[in-house]
Parts: sequence; structure tokens; C-alpha cells
Amino acid sequence: MTPEFAYLLKVNVAFVLFYAFYRLFFYKDTFFKLRRAILLAFFGLALFYPLLNIQDWVRQQEPIVDVIYMYSAMLPEATAKADAAASVDWYGWLLGSLGFIYWGIVAFLCGRFLVQLSSILWLAHTSERVVIHETPVYALRKAAGPFSFFRMVFLHPESHSDKETDEILTHECTHVSQWHSIDVILSEMMCMACWFNPFVWLLKREVRHNLEYLVTIVRAINTIYWDWLIISPLLLCIIVSMCCI
Repeated sequence: MTPEFAYLLKVNVAFVLFYAFYRLFFYKDTFFKLRRAILLAFFGLALFYPLLNIQDWVRQQEPIVDVIYMYSAMLPEATAKADAAASVDWYGWLLGSLGFIYWGIVAFLCGRFLVQLSSILWLAHTSERVVIHETPVYALRKAAGPFSFFRMVFLHPESHSDKETDEILTHECTHVSQWHSIDVILSEMMCMACWFNPFVWLLKREVRHNLEYLVTIVRAINTIYWDWLIISPLLLCIIVSMCCI
């Protein structure tokens, strides 16, 4: 087994374990900022933990080494067979074919990602930059759904009323202010590298859903805050009038 294949295998096993851990302990809680940090930490840990040299640590633990030597002495010795060379060649051919398929699909996904990224940059270059409700916006020339990318907000103003535009800008500006594009790009890169692992795609879905929950929470808090600003003077007047009676 090549070091690259062993590393890729460890990374994908880690993603399976991390997703199971997330579903067991964090799936139903409402600490969305904590969930965001945990999901990002999963990506980092899955990538870097296989690089840790555990073998040196095991060698330093003398009791563990003695147990390994004891059990290795009990195992029967393997005998070489005449067709060993043929088996190795078949194994190498299989690994080579799998590697060709893997890198081919990775190249396709990377190409698709670059096309999507370049299309966003082209939209930013060709769209007119206007200010709507005190927010800089890239006005789309054709009708399309609103979206944001890092510090850029894209919107087709003619397709929405003033109230809808205000809600959309509040939604997209929350994505912008919290740098949600970093989470999206990181999850996309993980899916490109581990496209064959369904648990990576499930983690990507959880990242997207959690970002939307974060935006919904911010909007709910803002709504409650403004409602309180409107209601509190009325309550104060009622309390004062009751005290004066």
C-alpha cells in the first residue's frame, strides 16, 4: 500500500467517524455557531491527523512493544509462493486503474469548480455596481436568484419588491459579514478530493444547512429587537399612566 493511498484511506475513515459523532451529539442542538466551528474542525482534523507519526509514540511505550513482539512471534511464518510475482503485478495494475479513475474524476470536479468560480467573477466584472438600501450590490442584467460570494452581493432588483429586496439584503449581508463563503469553498474542496465518500457529501449538506440556520437566527433576533424598540415606549407609557392613577 502506497503512502498516498494510506493517507487517503485514513482521511475518509475519519470523515465517517466524524459524521457519526456529529449526528450523535450535535445534530439536534441549537448552538449553531458551535456547530459551525465543529464542522470546520472536522475538516482540519481529518486532513492533519494522518500526518501524525504514531509509530514513534508506540515504540516509546515499552509494554505495548513487548505485547506486539509476543503476538508476532505466535503468528505462523508466511511462505513464498511461485505465483507471488503475478499477484503483485495484478495488485499494482488494480491500484493503477483506480488511481487513474480517481484523479480523472478529481480533475473533472476541479474543472467544474473553476468554471463556476470564473462565472461569478465574470458576473462581478460585467454587472453594474449600485447601492440599494445603503448596501453595495452587483445588479444582475438578467433575472436570476440572489446570492453572495465573500464580500459581493448579487441581485436582480427588477425581480423583487422593496420589501423583498430588504429581506434579501438582510439575508445575504449576514452571509457576507460572517464569511460563510469560506465554509462553502472548504466543503466543496473536500468533496472534490473525497468524491467517492458519501459521508463527505453529507457533511457538506450539514454545513450548508447550518449556515442557513445561522442567518435565520440573526434575522429572528433582529426582528425581536426592532419589535421591542417599538413596543417598549408603549409599555412605558402604560406603566407611567397606571402609576399616576
